[in-house]
Amino acid sequence: MTKAQKIYIVLSWLFVIFCMVFIFIMSSASGEESKEMSDSLFRMILNYLGLNIPSVVLRKSAHFLEFAGLCMATFNVLHVTFKLKKTFIWAFSFTAVYSITDEFHQIFSSGRAGRVSDILIDWAGALFGLAVAQIIYTMIKNRNERKKTDGNIKTI
Repeated sequence: MTKAQKIYIVLSWLFVIFCMVFIFIMSSASGEESKEMSDSLFRMILNYLGLNIPSVVLRKSAHFLEFAGLCMATFNVLHVTFKLKKTFIWAFSFTAVYSITDEFHQIFSSGRAGRVSDILIDWAGALFGLAVAQIIYTMIKNRNERKKTDGNIKTI
């Protein structure tokens, strides 16, 4: 294994940890703080685009995207570190369990509640993240295979 590959693996693990810490911090905020953070960031973007989307949709979208990102990062780190055959199953399982612990954690945050509906949104985000990861993985794999065969083909 090259030094660059080792660095990539370490950075991949750090990114997974970063995603988990980010989700934990967001879940630690009170209900009002969480609503304010979500609304202020998204409202700025949406106002610029001239869109008006209800706050609840923005907040649920944040759940979806957080767990899509975590699942993609988990897929990547499991793939590059362990070369698992069932990386998708392991990545989804890890993300699904983390979403359950996240909702449990929210029970202890003022103005927040652990909801099964949020877990399902998180899982949908994780599945979306896996779909994106599969597309990226396939594109990279195909590109690498083309590079290998292009080097072996002799033109006349």
